[in-house]
This record gives sequence, C-alpha cells and structure tokens, in this order.
Amino acid sequence: MFSTRIATQIYAKICFETTPGQKKIIEKLSEYLADDDFSRIFVLNGYAGTGKTTLLKLLLGILKPSSGEMLLSGMPIGRMTAQRRARKLAYIPQDVSLRFPLSVFEFVLLGRKPWFVWGPSPSDVALTGTVLSRLDLDALAERPLANLSGGQRQKVALARALVQETDWLLLDEPTSSLDPRHQVEVLTTVRRVATKQGKGVILSMHDINLATRYADTILLMKDGGIVASGAPADVLTGERIASVYGLPMRAFHAADNPQVSLWIPDTTEEGAVFPSRSGIFQEEDMEQ
Repeated sequence: MFSTRIATQIYAKICFETTPGQKKIIEKLSEYLADDDFSRIFVLNGYAGTGKTTLLKLLLGILKPSSGEMLLSGMPIGRMTAQRRARKLAYIPQDVSLRFPLSVFEFVLLGRKPWFVWGPSPSDVALTGTVLSRLDLDALAERPLANLSGGQRQKVALARALVQETDWLLLDEPTSSLDPRHQVEVLTTVRRVATKQGKGVILSMHDINLATRYADTILLMKDGGIVASGAPADVLTGERIASVYGLPMRAFHAADNPQVSLWIPDTTEEGAVFPSRSGIFQEEDMEQ
C-alpha cells in the first residue's frame, strides 16, 4: 500500500527572514535531510522563534524565500502546483483547526484530496478505513472531530497525513499540547510509520529529551541557522544546549543504558540563571 523506498531528495540554498530585517541563510539543506535510507526521523530542535516553523513552511511552499530556491526531486518547490506538492509532502500543523463540522472519517478522507479525480473513489474510502484501523481509530470514525481530546485529534491528523500517501511527513510541534502518555503514543506511531512505510519524517519540537529518544538525526537551530546536525548523542552536548537555549543543563544517565541521557535544567547555585544572569529576580526574591 505504501512505498518502502524513497528517492526524493531535498536541496536548498535559501535566504529567509526570521524577524524583519534579520536574514539567515541555510545552504545545501540536502546535506542534512537527504539520506540513502529515508525511514528516518529528522528533528528540528531549538528555542521558540528560531525559525523551525518557518523552515517547515518554506519546505511546503507556504512561504517563499527572499532569495534562492528549494528543490524537491529536482524541481523548485515554489513552481510546483499545490496538488503536486501535496502528493509529495504531508503537513500536520500545531493546531488542527476545523472550518466545518466533520466526522473523523470525513476529515481523514480529505487527505486523499490531492488524488481525487471528480471526488473520492471507493479505493479512497477503503484506504481511509484501513488507516483508521491500523491506528486504532476505527471506533472513533463517526465521532465529530471537535469532540476529541488533544491526543486523539493529533492521531487523527496523522491518519489524514498517511492516507495522503506522500514521501515526506512534516509535523510542527506535534506534542506541544499533549500529556506525557499521548506524547509517547504519537511519537511511537510516527516512529513506526517511518520505519515500516519508508517515509521521511521532519518534525519540530522544543523538548530535548523527546528529541533524544525519537530522532535519528537532530538539526539544532539557533537564530534561523543550523548550528549542528547528527545523531542525538553527538549533537546534544551541555555546551551546545546552553549556547542555544541560554540555560545550563545537566545530563543524567540511565543505570541500564548509559548511552541515554536525560537533560534537566541546572538549578545549582553555580548553574542557576535567574538570580545572577537574567536580572528577572533579585537574590532576596529567590530566598523568600
């Protein structure tokens, strides 16, 4: 049903603005995102406002670079028709909003729209049912989407992206409003999709520990540029995290797997940022 091998490559030499008048350049994005095996999760990690969502929207053709171009399968993304882009790239935004009241089944079926001729075919309807079943959402098929929890709605959005049958899945902060259980459930599902269906996944997130657990490759961003990329253990060092987030962090290692780090803010007197560095609080305020 799904492709198990992807030949798509993304190449870019782009210039875009993260804030008015502040231009940043990312060259040869394919060096970060292209790979021989696309059954991988690429995580854009960095503080809010550093350009993660902007980069996703540039990839989608929603935004245009102020100079340069982005290529997908050798073709400039900006020159592709919306339908052709939608057959290559599926996007899940932070907020899955509704313009019209739809059931779960109707919402997911609309993911087939790039492939419609005159309307949904029997095969489109069948594929929608199959994907809902595979994600254990078939019991919710007739429920109004507006009545679902945040975690359920995020899984439904993922189902809609899957029926779109694209090479790439792009997710913008898919876990930002979810509790820990649903964070793990959504990201585990994304991991299974990437591995079993051979899709490239690009997602943005702030959470360093979730990025460490689920990313194959992390693109660490600061001020609109990529400061480091590679395996989580290689990219996420205390020095880099402090530089990017402006916050000292400490790594704790699992007893059964020293390779896995859990990063927490350093709240020791030497590492604390609030009293002496930020000026937000005075020392006497902190002691009260």
